[in-house]
Amino acid sequence: LADKKSVSIPATITQDSKEENAKLEEKSSGDYGKIFSEMVVEEHEKAIKMYEKASTDSKDLEVGAWAAKKLPVLRTLLMKAEACKIQCDKVKS
Repeated sequence: LADKKSVSIPATITQDSKEENAKLEEKSSGDYGKIFSEMVVEEHEKAIKMYEKASTDSKDLEVGAWAAKKLPVLRTLLMKAEACKIQCDKVKS
């Protein structure tokens, strides 16, 4: 769909992501898991909100339908990320 709509997708990691990764590398394994799992949950929540908005508000019907089709997968991934976070939060730092 991106090619069809002439939308370019970044091929490299963003500077913000590089900085977040550098911060994570300084953490102990227990802290790393807790922080990383929280980040994954937060990013999935943000993505779901964006996809929900696109599925209902997009002026391009094809984009809206594509976003709606992806929402069940994102919600499943969020549930898995939340389960992982629960386990990571139990690990001692």
